[in-house]
Amino acid sequence: MARLQGERLRLLLEATVQSVHWARGSVEVAGEFCGAPFALRAARALITLPLGVLQQPPGAAGAVRFSPALATKDAALAGLASGSIIKLLLRFATSFWETPHVGRYRDAGFFHVPDAPFATFWTPAPARAPLLVAWAGGPRALRLADGASPGQIVRKALASLEALFGKELDIACELQGYYYHDWQEDPFARGAYSYVVVGGSEARAALAQPLEDTLFFAGEATDGQAGTVTGALQSGVRAAREMLAAAGGRR
Repeated sequence: MARLQGERLRLLLEATVQSVHWARGSVEVAGEFCGAPFALRAARALITLPLGVLQQPPGAAGAVRFSPALATKDAALAGLASGSIIKLLLRFATSFWETPHVGRYRDAGFFHVPDAPFATFWTPAPARAPLLVAWAGGPRALRLADGASPGQIVRKALASLEALFGKELDIACELQGYYYHDWQEDPFARGAYSYVVVGGSEARAALAQPLEDTLFFAGEATDGQAGTVTGALQSGVRAAREMLAAAGGRR
């Protein structure tokens, strides 16, 4: 959250928005900040809530209540879905993948293991550090996360690496730490990258359309390059230009 106070811009980090009351030319955003309620008012607002959060019914954990409801966005929201992703960060004692086969993989950026639980890994290349990111998406991610603890998911990632590099490398002993976050269960995310469902070919453009020159929408789900950082950034630039035009400023 950000607000102007005099000539200064203030950021409210970790502020939880609970409701957005709006009418043409007027928006009030209310929620909780540092354990206390807050409310901000403005002529326009930029909505960057993840698709999965926008699709949550009122009263669900993390849901934001719009008043009036975003009824004109119902078809767009129904034409999109939020995909499942597991991204696991693994920290090792050494960059063990740089040594096999006379350093053949020293400059590798990605590793693919199509039949393993985790089919994709990537390194921090061109930087050098003993880190790997394990990635799984879609139905594979759902199977991995089904009833599994983070420790069990890590073991599946290590088994996937063993399938790639062979058991002559003691990869499990190299592991020093990991970080795992369940984006599907996170009430402020409710999934990862968006995708179009059957009949939703126009949904992204429809979701991106402003409402009454008052609510503007950005995020990867509103862009043609969805599922990418590029798409998210492009959508922000597009929405900012729309807001400036609505305010009578330069585009």
